[in-house]
Amino acid sequence: MPGAAVRAVIITPENETSFRERLELLKGQIPRRAFELYCRRNGTEAQNADWSEAERETVLSPLAGVEDNDQNIRITAAVPDIDAGHLTVDVLGNSIVVEGVSRNDPRITRYSVFRVNTAIDACSVKAEMNNGYLTIVAPKADTLRG
Repeated sequence: MPGAAVRAVIITPENETSFRERLELLKGQIPRRAFELYCRRNGTEAQNADWSEAERETVLSPLAGVEDNDQNIRITAAVPDIDAGHLTVDVLGNSIVVEGVSRNDPRITRYSVFRVNTAIDACSVKAEMNNGYLTIVAPKADTLRG
């Protein structure tokens, strides 16, 4: 059974500013969340634990596998707490950024970066969700030239 399509966005000079602004907002979530945890705890002894917990909640570090064959780079990542409709795959020249809103806490947007060491055809990248797993297939650019 095919999975749900996930929106893949090619980052170009025209939309790069918007992408960078979203990334800055995501980065700002970590200190804000750490401060919330600190205030709830009412103590100074666990500041580092608060920061670590805020990073864990914000940075998506999925269990992922990367397969690199002659034609494609295929990334499969477990993202059980994010729905396909709240997930975006941003395609840059040398990396793929996965960004999604947590189903468990909509105040939290998670993100992860997958570095790509081979030129890819950004226009042909496909992504889909199926049973909590995100699959991204990025065709290599040099396989398109005949």
